[in-house]
Amino acid sequence: MNRWIVVGLVMAAGCRPFVAMSYDASSHVQGPLANVMNAPTSAPRQTTLAADAPAAALPPTHSYALAFGAGTRNLELGVGVYAHEVSAASVAIPDGSGSGPHYVTSSSSLDVRWTWLRLGHFSTSLHFGPTGAVILDRTTGATAWGQGVRYGAQLAVTYAGFAAFVDYYQNDVSFDDGPAPGYSKLSGMMLGVGLRQ
Repeated sequence: MNRWIVVGLVMAAGCRPFVAMSYDASSHVQGPLANVMNAPTSAPRQTTLAADAPAAALPPTHSYALAFGAGTRNLELGVGVYAHEVSAASVAIPDGSGSGPHYVTSSSSLDVRWTWLRLGHFSTSLHFGPTGAVILDRTTGATAWGQGVRYGAQLAVTYAGFAAFVDYYQNDVSFDDGPAPGYSKLSGMMLGVGLRQ
């Protein structure tokens, strides 16, 4: 752990800070986490003998990310925070109607990014780092924690400190317990913008 602190301090000493925001234009979830992310809160029990009504459909969801850090021209160390498949209903207080998600999933990562090719204003980079994830049960407040690794590749266009980018990523995470025990994979394509000094 001390090595990471030393690496971070050395990089920060003569480095350029950056901040970036992105939106998941395409995402896929595989493994036990896929069922958890699509689970609605339980609807109230019917008192009639009629057949059970189908589960309420969840509103459309999207994933978002915020990253910040510092680095040299070709090597950066950053922290990313990700909200996976969320909507306005994800942050609302559950009302028992079954219209919102039962669980909310978030993760964070410590990424090392290496820019290995530059052509004018275009650049490509690879990123890799450890990740941690949490599943929050919106009805009880219970949490389950997981860990894994996040990696991917990015294509960026940069001009005068402003960057627009496409990031292809995969987040492999494993939970020991909770509603989604075992190995899950989150992958997709994010579109984003950022500022670099």
